[in-house]
Amino acid sequence: MGIFGKKQPEIVEPPLRFFTKTPLPALDPVIYAQVKWLVFNAITAHAQDLVLNATQQGVKVQYVIDAVTHDAPSVDPSLAVSMMAILKVHAGIDPSQPKPLASGEFQVHIPKKKITGKLVSQLGRGTERLVVNLDEGKPPPDKFEDTGMRPKMLEQIRETLKKPGIFVVSAPPQQGFTTSFNCMIRCIDRYLHNVVTVEDKYTEEKQIENAPITTYDPKAGESPVAVLPRLLRTYPDVVCVRNVVDTETMTLLCDQPRHERVVVIGVQALDAIEALPRVLAYKGPRDKFAQNVTGVLNQRLIRKLCEHCKQAYPPPPPLLQKLGVPPGRIQAFYRPGPPPAPPTPPGAKEPIPPPAVCPQCNGIGYLGRTAIFELLIVNDALRQTLATSNKLDDLRRVAKESGHNTLMEEGVVACALGVTSMEELLRIMKLTGG
Repeated sequence: MGIFGKKQPEIVEPPLRFFTKTPLPALDPVIYAQVKWLVFNAITAHAQDLVLNATQQGVKVQYVIDAVTHDAPSVDPSLAVSMMAILKVHAGIDPSQPKPLASGEFQVHIPKKKITGKLVSQLGRGTERLVVNLDEGKPPPDKFEDTGMRPKMLEQIRETLKKPGIFVVSAPPQQGFTTSFNCMIRCIDRYLHNVVTVEDKYTEEKQIENAPITTYDPKAGESPVAVLPRLLRTYPDVVCVRNVVDTETMTLLCDQPRHERVVVIGVQALDAIEALPRVLAYKGPRDKFAQNVTGVLNQRLIRKLCEHCKQAYPPPPPLLQKLGVPPGRIQAFYRPGPPPAPPTPPGAKEPIPPPAVCPQCNGIGYLGRTAIFELLIVNDALRQTLATSNKLDDLRRVAKESGHNTLMEEGVVACALGVTSMEELLRIMKLTGG
């Protein structure tokens, strides 16, 4: 009871605690509890980012879950601005000193988890955007076995890497290139072979055991060729260059297979076929590249269907015809479904009704992401075409005649296995230009 006999409002807080290095001012306990609920709800919804957009019309809250933005439950308009200020204070940002761009971080602890909140505040004309990245510290996959790659494809990659030549890793931006390049290095037996890697000094790539990193400084006008001659004098078996960037580097790398070396390089490209002329855009020797290229890997990140609520359905014949799939080849595709009803206890008079939304994915239908891969094994026919033509249509035709499976075809396999849905495959291919 209060001092005047009135009951004070009860403050219910979630099982979450903030930890920050910044001394905090006195905070209103009611508003502070709302801030804790805001962050806690984002974490339990599997959000990687909590986004608050403040305009003159109010504050809109969104979650970014598996790279897709979803509207989140709204917050009390009268408290929203104060809640944003509390988040900034926890991140070490002074709300009384507005800046066009400010960033900081804090930690939150919930049962069995410690999460770093990396906050970025952006001010515009009459607007403010607050993004809190909720980093649970989960490392990316170390091996292709953990990325969703089919075992047969992985074996083809390992066989290809046993032969001298140039292997290309490719992807559009933000589609798993860094992880795939690192997994490619780990595909090589680094105990039997001398492996060297060349990296941009400012990318801070993770050190891989038995694949020492040598860096170059692009801000000083350097490219990989600034360090490659010295590395090549150590007689490596494998040379990995994540970013080629110039003609001199490409020319030097194209000469390495004749010294019985494997070269692994990276390039941005929409698919494996497009990666070939993309590499040639660096103006290296076309004939040597065409002669020595052995394979190209390309990938996409795609949402996985929730295992708890996904449902099978017979694929429509017109869709199979459009995809070029023979009738009877695929028995079912899968899609998000309503949550299944729990089992009825023995003796119950009526079955227990299913929950309103799936408790695993919160009704989204997807939970987590995986990768789909396209592997192009370059044969003599494709080399001959590449030596004389940059036309994608020519390269695609020859690759198809050689039995190459496109990224879309690999994605259809993932749909038939129930990994993802056809709707998600079409969405990600359209989004990334595939």
